[in-house]
Amino acid sequence: MTAPPFQNEDPAAPDARGAPGEERTPRRRGRRFPRRLLIVLGVFFGCLATLAGIAGWFLFRDIAPPDDSDLAPATVSLPDAENGYFELLAAVEALQPADEEEEDGAYVAVGSVFDEDWDEAGSRRLIEKNGAVFEAIDRCLALPGFKLPETTSFDDALPIPVTGARGVAYLLVDRARLLLEEGDPNRALEDALRMARVGHVMAQGRGVLVSLLVGSALRSMGLRAVRDVASRVPDAARVRVAMREVESLSPSVAAWSDVLTREYRLCAALIDDPGETLGALAGYTGPLLMRPNETKKILGDAYRLMIRNLEAPPADREELPEKSKWFSIGGTEIPVSIRNLGGRLLHDMISPTVALATARLDEARCHHRATIAYLALRCHQLERGELPETLEALTPEYLAEVPRDPWDGEPLRYSRERGLLWGIGEDLVDDGGDAGADVVVEIGSE
Repeated sequence: MTAPPFQNEDPAAPDARGAPGEERTPRRRGRRFPRRLLIVLGVFFGCLATLAGIAGWFLFRDIAPPDDSDLAPATVSLPDAENGYFELLAAVEALQPADEEEEDGAYVAVGSVFDEDWDEAGSRRLIEKNGAVFEAIDRCLALPGFKLPETTSFDDALPIPVTGARGVAYLLVDRARLLLEEGDPNRALEDALRMARVGHVMAQGRGVLVSLLVGSALRSMGLRAVRDVASRVPDAARVRVAMREVESLSPSVAAWSDVLTREYRLCAALIDDPGETLGALAGYTGPLLMRPNETKKILGDAYRLMIRNLEAPPADREELPEKSKWFSIGGTEIPVSIRNLGGRLLHDMISPTVALATARLDEARCHHRATIAYLALRCHQLERGELPETLEALTPEYLAEVPRDPWDGEPLRYSRERGLLWGIGEDLVDDGGDAGADVVVEIGSE
């Protein structure tokens, strides 16, 4: 018995299965994917996605914002009319080379008043062309305050060009040498003191680290010029006055601490908006490579450590945290962990550089204290005809106490026979006045 045809079939149409007597072609069915395999793959990829999410959460999850209120720099308001910064900037902008054909910066000379290559004719031309610079310097030092402009990024971290600041200082050295040659050591000493004061106000000007280091270097070079010129000053009373002025140029720990807090704030601004300073690529990749809050915390801890080290004796200073760990494969350095990789790299780049501020402060202190001791020795020599056997012999008539070596707290080393004053240097080893290892000031012969 055959099944009746479908009602919608056309009786005249040929049978889809073929006419009677024809060979039938079997119909292929689609291969179905095994349901169990689909379930297994779904579970596998689900677990993989979960693990990736957990890894991403671990790698890129940030911490809560750190409390860095203690790293806020002091706010100082100073009217422009009382701010010596603008006059120093005017002095820098007014600088002229000795000859028109010389390139910019040709006015920068050597640091010693008694340099053998000193050119008297060139110095005269230089001084004649830069009368406006001397006037601006005097106005700068006569004003009651000095404050560098607020810095909002590393691009404007140095409001006074290094070459220009050095040019102003060396112009004073040139005039001091010329005054010595003309037989006027007292005025020459005043120019040397001006140079030290220019560096001092710049170092104390509440800028960032580069401004402080430039100012500190100029102050030390000015103090060297003071020592050079004082060796030619015949009046002990004038040397005493210079010594009292030098005492007022002491490097301030408070100023250096304030600078470090300003450096931290610049770094924090860079972390918050890396694309602003580092470019668009950093702006896109920053969220993947850097945890802003965690980076601020590790940088803040490093800056706090460095501020503590400014006041601590060198032997008691804390070590900076170790740098990120890396391993090498075929000569290629690969980080051990990519967790906050960008933040750790930023810390590794910035912290060692900023830590140099502590070493520079020690050197600035040594030059300052050695200059005071030198001037006291010079007074003793002028009034008594000879140098004393020890620095203790200078108290209390010339000094309230013997200046201390900033590295170990002991009195500065002194040798009358060798004509030397020295500090032991950052290696904390007394090398007997070796200029290659110790910080040495030459006193000269009797």
